[in-house]
Amino acid sequence: MPRLVLLLLAIWVGVSPALEGRAQDGPHPVWEGRVQFGDDPAWAAPDYNDHDWPTRRLYLAPDTTGIHWIRVPVALGETAAQALPARVELAVLAASEVYWDGVRIGSNGRVGRTPAEEVQGTIHATFHIPDSLYTPGKHAIALRLSNHAMPRDFSYYLYSLNVGPYKTCTLQARTLLPLLFVGGFLFIVVYCGILFILNPKRRALGMLALFCLVVSLLIGAESLRALVNYTYGWHAVRVHAITGLTAAVGLLLLAFVAEQFDAPHQGTVLAGSGLAFAALAAFVPGADYAVMGMYVIALGGALAIAGWAAWRGRRGGWMAVGGLTIGFLVLVGTGFGFASSYFSPAFAALVVGLLATLAVQAHRDTERRRTAQLRETRLELELLKRQIQPHFLMNTITAAMEWIEAEPAEGSRFLGALAAVLRRLGEMSGKRLVRVRQELDLCRSYLEVMSYRVDAALTLDTRGVDPEAWMPPAILHTLLENGLTHNSYPAGHAAVFVLAEERLENPDRRRYTLTTPPGTSAPPNTSPTNGAARNEGTGLRYVRTRLEEVAPGAWTLRSTPDAGGGWTTVIEVPADLSPAPVNPTSSAH
Repeated sequence: MPRLVLLLLAIWVGVSPALEGRAQDGPHPVWEGRVQFGDDPAWAAPDYNDHDWPTRRLYLAPDTTGIHWIRVPVALGETAAQALPARVELAVLAASEVYWDGVRIGSNGRVGRTPAEEVQGTIHATFHIPDSLYTPGKHAIALRLSNHAMPRDFSYYLYSLNVGPYKTCTLQARTLLPLLFVGGFLFIVVYCGILFILNPKRRALGMLALFCLVVSLLIGAESLRALVNYTYGWHAVRVHAITGLTAAVGLLLLAFVAEQFDAPHQGTVLAGSGLAFAALAAFVPGADYAVMGMYVIALGGALAIAGWAAWRGRRGGWMAVGGLTIGFLVLVGTGFGFASSYFSPAFAALVVGLLATLAVQAHRDTERRRTAQLRETRLELELLKRQIQPHFLMNTITAAMEWIEAEPAEGSRFLGALAAVLRRLGEMSGKRLVRVRQELDLCRSYLEVMSYRVDAALTLDTRGVDPEAWMPPAILHTLLENGLTHNSYPAGHAAVFVLAEERLENPDRRRYTLTTPPGTSAPPNTSPTNGAARNEGTGLRYVRTRLEEVAPGAWTLRSTPDAGGGWTTVIEVPADLSPAPVNPTSSAH
């Protein structure tokens, strides 16, 4: 994808100067003339004395609307007069009639004294100058105009007045490269949009897709004047659309960079930028000035966020800084020409930088996913290793042999209990979460096996436990095993393990308390002052790792001795645990 955008950028850099040079094969535009409001056919004559008419810059909007005339003197040399065929090219927000040396050479729309009488002209028109009139010497162009439909708040009026040979590069041809960039941007829209649909948690992908879509619409709106020769009354609609799309591009750019680098105060930044854009659109005279202000705020703000991310060591930060710096420098260097001529290549370079940050993020996500998978596999192996240990199997099989020789019926039940433990462990293999009832079944089967082994009545009592809730596999079983490892229960002794679920004030949390009954030996590795475990064993490490896997940073575990000699373990987890795969990018750990 970045290669495609870079290819289009290279085409623009290499070809655009050539096109610009060919476009200047024609004459230089005329920007100054004499203007008079009113209507008199005599004003078309080449020898009419217009010295008392005010001279003004033609691109500035007239002070009022209605019929008015513009007169422009033209001097042709011998060489210039031989460049045939020749024409007058006019782009103006008005209906028009054009006279060359008093001869009417064409009209665009119908000039009218009232809005009802006027028929709006198209925004571009070309008028052929008869070869017999295009001779060396002095000539006069007279424009009869009416502009009843021009908005009162427009600062610009006459966009171009050219006289001379037909250009070898048309305005439509100059829009070709921006439209090629549109194809690249739309490809990014489809690509990132599909990735976002497949992984909705990656909001930056959706933002970039939407950003490139709006950029494409903005390029289309900027190119519309050349592609569609609409009547001048629609020009205000296009200008307002460009202003709105520019604001949307700016906000989406800021939103993407802030989301990608997890910048602080994102809502405040976007709200402040939105208010600034609205103020520019409402109070700044001239859409070009408002649009320029929006670009400065958007590119400057995005560059500041990317710079902060690079300074904080965020991956992809410097790549985003590079792309945004190119865009900002092009904006500063080209000024008001940025929106019409340089927006497409500048934003192509900018998008390359943003895509690079996404590529870095994707690589990091892949590494995290691989790490998560390796951790999952390690946990499964740890679970099996903790149960299928040589001494566990040896002691259990030895006990089973003794039971079978002495009491075959009891020995058969003992083997059945062992088979139930192994079967339930196998059912849990490969799962992130299991139902609490499955965990309780495993715990009771395990206590039944150990009851046979130590010749004691070991049972599990539950209080208020929701059997359909979810929890990581074998964590209660691991805690029971720790209790049996650290405590000895004499033959004939009855020991009841108690699991209670507490209803918290916060309905989004669950708290489980497992109480291990006191035995004849105290838990090892305890301090006489506070009773806390000095060294955490592999059992608790397994439990902590499992909890972090399913609820990153949202769980607690406390394991402390009781005053009566038992042991209490408290686990608190989110109530909405689900067996859906965890997104490794959502965790800060």
